[in-house]
Amino acid sequence: MKLGREGYVFSLVVTSSLLAIVTVPAWMELLGSLLGRESGPDARVVTRLIAKAFLAPLALGMLLHWFRPQIAEKTSEWILGMATAVLAIAGVALIVLGSRRMLELGWASLLALAAMALVALAIGHWVGGPDPIDRKALAVSCATRHVGIAMLVASSVQGPQIASLVFAYMVAAALATTAYLKWGSRSKNGAVVR
Repeated sequence: MKLGREGYVFSLVVTSSLLAIVTVPAWMELLGSLLGRESGPDARVVTRLIAKAFLAPLALGMLLHWFRPQIAEKTSEWILGMATAVLAIAGVALIVLGSRRMLELGWASLLALAAMALVALAIGHWVGGPDPIDRKALAVSCATRHVGIAMLVASSVQGPQIASLVFAYMVAAALATTAYLKWGSRSKNGAVVR
C-alpha cells in the first residue's frame, strides 16, 4: 500500500508503537475496572512484544541500511514481498476459519465495528493536515493500528469472543480502509479524477 512519504508513514508507526507501551496497559486497566475484570498486560509485556516484533527488526534494518545500503534495498523488497504473501495467506485462512464465529457476533456488533473503523478513518483524514497524502496516511494509520497489540490484548482477556471481536474489527477496518482508499483515488477536492 503506497500511502505517501515513507518517512511520515514510518514516523506514524514508530510513534504509535512507542505510545502503545503506555496506552495499552492504561486502557486495559481502565476497561478492566469498568468491566469488573482483571487488568490486562502491563507495560513490560507490551514493551517486550513491540521490541521483539517491531523495534528490533526496524533497528536491524536501519543498521543494515547504514552499513550496506544496496543490500538493504534488495533485502527489504524481498522481505516486504514475503511478509505481504504471508499476511495474505493468514488473512484468507482467518476469514475461512473464523467467519462462522465472527457472524455469531451479530450484525449489530459488526456494523458497530465498521462504524468505529469509519470514524477512525474520518478523524485521521480530518486532522491529517493540508497535504492529501499525509491525510490519507494518518487516516489509514488511525483505522488499522497494530494487529499484534490487539491480539495481545485479546489473549489477555478470557473468552473466545474477544478474539472474534478483534478479528471482526480487523476485517471491518480492512473493508473500510479499502473503500476509503478507493474513494480517495477517485476524488480530488470534490472532483472525480479520470
